[in-house]
Amino acid sequence: HVIIVNGKKGVDGLLAGPLSVQLEAPILLVDNEEITHELRTEIKRLGATKATILGGNLVISEKTEAIISELGLEVNRISGKTRFETSLMVDAEVRKLSGNTKDAVIANGYTEFDALAIGAHAGEIGVGILFNNGKDIKDIEASLEGVSNAILLGGTVVESEEVFTALKAKVETVNRISGKTRYATAVEIAKEFYADADTVIISNGIMTADALTGSALSAKHNAPMLVTPANVLDASVKTYLTNNAPTNAYILGGTIAINANVKLAIDNLMK
Repeated sequence: HVIIVNGKKGVDGLLAGPLSVQLEAPILLVDNEEITHELRTEIKRLGATKATILGGNLVISEKTEAIISELGLEVNRISGKTRFETSLMVDAEVRKLSGNTKDAVIANGYTEFDALAIGAHAGEIGVGILFNNGKDIKDIEASLEGVSNAILLGGTVVESEEVFTALKAKVETVNRISGKTRYATAVEIAKEFYADADTVIISNGIMTADALTGSALSAKHNAPMLVTPANVLDASVKTYLTNNAPTNAYILGGTIAINANVKLAIDNLMK
């Protein structure tokens, strides 16, 4: 099984992490109209027989879907009219695979890196990421039926107190996880769910493409996804690495995404 998302536009790829974990499927990136030779070769190497496309025809065209099908894969597309609707559909698919009805993960659908940082953990507990607008829970309320534990990502600028209050009225336990920046929020997620991790995954905190593909690797190594600017190791990430002293780090992307000086700083903080 492979998961196909657009690597350059659209937010649907942010939802792929939990599904990737549940299906034990890699996330492969495409342009809207193009299937590269490298991608064809990788699909064949993997021996994939099924593909799940996330997103509508505007982000992954019918032509691209047809090419994937011609490669011999059974293709399933998950796509809602909005990012919020797509998040509900992916969440339902993940829950169908896992059987988990008690937990939920909620993120603002207009942010990016909170969803990427939590993707592997959400997949491990067997839920998708529910996107809301940061102001209320109207779009996700129906998906919270029967849920007793909710993880809410981001501070009050990203997810308002009204959201927290509405969730508290709906579910037994609400755990808000936030930092002052996207980098610090990813660190807080790591501290909450990967307390004894000996491996970390580090990606660029501005460009999402590399981080989109990291959830399967994160789940495989029980490793948190951390993000940093390309040219300087974020202070909260440096503190986390210093305090937790992991032995291994996977850096996603080339030197434009994470430059040599940041890699050296990371290397120096490994045990």
